[in-house]
Amino acid sequence: MPITVTSLSCQDYTQWSSLWAQYLSETANTTLPESQFHSTFARLVAPDGDIHGLVLRDSETGSLLGLAHFTGLASPWSEKRICYMSDLFVAVNERNKGYGRRLLNAVAEAGRLLNCRRVSWITGTDNVVARRLYDKLAASKDVYYRWDLD
Repeated sequence: MPITVTSLSCQDYTQWSSLWAQYLSETANTTLPESQFHSTFARLVAPDGDIHGLVLRDSETGSLLGLAHFTGLASPWSEKRICYMSDLFVAVNERNKGYGRRLLNAVAEAGRLLNCRRVSWITGTDNVVARRLYDKLAASKDVYYRWDLD
């Protein structure tokens, strides 16, 4: 089955929202209101949007098997930006097929096109399976703090 990494299209909302809901449930044990799903998707598919999305797509069926969301962040350390990947998810029944690596490589290529100097992301210390892949591609060196303001 030919699997490709593509940008999101406006027709992908239903499948994308199902994948993102699975991601939110699995990684953060949370949900978001439907209005946030619509708002986020609109930003992801907007040509001049502030966030970007890639998906794993079965070219034969059009089914979405995974997603990645990222943005280019300005940095005071360099004129180049930092590509921050906020979400990476592959459907449970599609894991261990190299699709996570393909999405990460596609995000890295998109980061190059956004004139980024690196890709950064955060994962839970208990996300052992994903960290096996991440440890092969990148160095983990920072501690992540989160100060919620709302």
